[in-house]
Amino acid sequence: IDANGIPRPGDPYRAGGDFQANATCKSLSTSPVAGTRNLWQVTANYGKPEKEEDDDPTDGTTEDGEPTEDPLKFAVSMSLSSTRVSRDCILGAYLGQFEDGNFHGNRSFHEGNPTPQTNVETDGGKITNGRAITNSVFTPFDPPVQTEYNRTNVKIKYNTLNSPRRIMPYINSVNKTHLKINCFYRWADEWGQDRAARGSVDIPAYTGRLMGISTNPARRGGIGYHENEIEIEIDKLFGWRLDVLDRGYTTLDTNATFGGSSVGNTPKTNAVATEDGFASRDPVLLDGEGQALDILKRTAVYLRYGVYPEMEWKDVNLHEPKRLQGAD
Repeated sequence: IDANGIPRPGDPYRAGGDFQANATCKSLSTSPVAGTRNLWQVTANYGKPEKEEDDDPTDGTTEDGEPTEDPLKFAVSMSLSSTRVSRDCILGAYLGQFEDGNFHGNRSFHEGNPTPQTNVETDGGKITNGRAITNSVFTPFDPPVQTEYNRTNVKIKYNTLNSPRRIMPYINSVNKTHLKINCFYRWADEWGQDRAARGSVDIPAYTGRLMGISTNPARRGGIGYHENEIEIEIDKLFGWRLDVLDRGYTTLDTNATFGGSSVGNTPKTNAVATEDGFASRDPVLLDGEGQALDILKRTAVYLRYGVYPEMEWKDVNLHEPKRLQGAD
């Protein structure tokens, strides 16, 4: 049974031009041919491959569910998971005060300001009735309060002949437009019934960040190629633009900074003073123009900064992963 041309257990079915990836050799049996002395008959028994529960059903099949030995034609696959992270809490819905084991939902800091909310209101997964988190004298906590939440991790597997050079410049970038990623799968179950499924994830603008890509050389059926996996991290709660609470220990002296002969020099500031005339040891809320915030009229100002490259992911087909397959 070691002769050339005889299949080995685990090999897919192949006879002439007929190939079936969903049928593998299970066992071999031999028997002598009657009337001969050195001629033996070898019988190969085939059946469906025995796959583990966690095997990727796209392995060895096209998007249409057709078996193939060409890894550049395999269906693209996608997996989702979550990661717990922590960060400064920039806003929250003020609900009231807790004292002596009792919650008081009608208490404000001063004469109805801020107005206690009955619950946390959201739209699209974001808090809509939040305000700056401060103590009862409207001073931001220093250091800021920390919060924990989960981000969604997306991993996309696909194959290329060469290393995927087009994706490399997009590592660390953020999607500048809305993106919806769809992957389609089709395969036969253990009873031979056709199954179709779709993996889908929605990424609003500025909420996805391309964390990186891993690529490894591989060989299958005599074909050399690269196995690639893209990782995207999605933050729908805060996004990847940075919102910084405007606060500080000084206010801007606009006349000294922008008027007279000193124009163009460094900003001139005035220290925020306490009632006794000393510089404040605590930061105060600012109004986005360098002055102390009017806490009776406004809740907070956040300064928004973009700290990652914002790029059009559709230019490299990240919205259609099947077009990544086989493309360098």
